[in-house]
Amino acid sequence: SLVPKFAAQGILGIVVFCLYIFLYLLFIGAVVTGGLAVYNRVFDHKSNNSNSTAPLPYVATEDNFQINFPGTPTITNQNSSENGVTDVEHEYNLSQNNDEYIVNVENVSGASLSSQSKTNQQQDLQTLLNDLGQQYPARVSNSLLTTFKGYTAITSNLNYTKNNQDLSGSTVIFINGNRLFTIIGWGLSQDEFKSFANSFSTT
Repeated sequence: SLVPKFAAQGILGIVVFCLYIFLYLLFIGAVVTGGLAVYNRVFDHKSNNSNSTAPLPYVATEDNFQINFPGTPTITNQNSSENGVTDVEHEYNLSQNNDEYIVNVENVSGASLSSQSKTNQQQDLQTLLNDLGQQYPARVSNSLLTTFKGYTAITSNLNYTKNNQDLSGSTVIFINGNRLFTIIGWGLSQDEFKSFANSFSTT
């Protein structure tokens, strides 16, 4: 009979059509899901990079200064006393990937550093720079006696080897009252270091 034959063909056509629709919807769903996943990865990555690298004002209330760190720095303290003079040293340090942002503050009680002659201040700064070079140890180059934010200062490039890797950095050391400030940037370009250092202000 022709009726059962046509009926079978009709049912088969419906099954094939339904299977086609099902596979088509699966394909569309996979494309949409994949697209959303890529979108989320891209924008989450951008957001994370923004959060990790965007410089934000950090206020150091104990040392009365503000500077833009790309995050919250770790603070270490060290106190020493010699010949009636007490040194209170705070270091603000933030490492990010291969870059390092450092602000070191040395409060010298019993000594009025800024009241010294400019020549003596410059001699003290040169000594501090040499000590800094020995501390890492780092090669000091292109040092320049100058002013920074109106303070007597010295700037320099630094290079040293750590874990068989050559690292370059920049520093500015200056005197503010009875405090010695040392700002260091390791792995930063000159523009990045200038942006970091120039964001410094007293509070």
